[in-house]
Amino acid sequence: MDTGEDGDFYGEYRCARISRCVFLGEEKIERTQNGGKMFLPESAITGIFETEHQDPMVFQISKENSDETNHTHLGVIEFTAEEGYVYLPDWVFDRLLLSENNFVSVRSVFLPKGESIKIQPLSCDFLEIHDHRAALEHHLKKFTALTEGDVLSFIYHSEVHTINIVETSPGPGILVVETDIAVEFAPPPDYSQAHPAIREMQKYKTAFQCGDTTEEGFFAVSVPDNVLIFYPETENGSETQ
Repeated sequence: MDTGEDGDFYGEYRCARISRCVFLGEEKIERTQNGGKMFLPESAITGIFETEHQDPMVFQISKENSDETNHTHLGVIEFTAEEGYVYLPDWVFDRLLLSENNFVSVRSVFLPKGESIKIQPLSCDFLEIHDHRAALEHHLKKFTALTEGDVLSFIYHSEVHTINIVETSPGPGILVVETDIAVEFAPPPDYSQAHPAIREMQKYKTAFQCGDTTEEGFFAVSVPDNVLIFYPETENGSETQ
């Protein structure tokens, strides 16, 4: 590990899939293998706290000696990885074209608080979910940041669903903790206007918000890190406020 050019934290580590780190235990693997946080070694703590860093901590992850434009962002869940290693969620290996034991660069960054994201389900099966709010709550509350181009899979009611983070605003990487984030849906690749669930999805705009919120016209459900709010449309297409 080292200090980056701008005084940020910088380290290079061999990578391992969380799902193959059996010593973490089944419960911890299940909770973290598809989320948005990583395991760093204990030695990283000193380097991080000797540099300026965002709270919560956010890191840019890229494959060593590759074009850093292909990167993603992660939080950190624990400093318990073996020295010289970082344990990454499985989807990051696909995102960065990684193999086990490849070296990755880990750099602390400051990201803006998210304002909006556009999500594309990769199958119309996502439209069959009865409660999209609950499905997104269940998965995205595990993330500290989202990056354009992330492709995330999650299990909901025993079914695997995959979504593409198409756009994030106000930048290509955003913080998704303690902020309101409007969510829009892009049509799945196998989308058909005739699909019976599509009109129901088009009726809603969603937002993440930290803390309890109750205002007239809002339906809010508290979750550990976020509140997901739906804004029902009126008959003329405007949103109730």
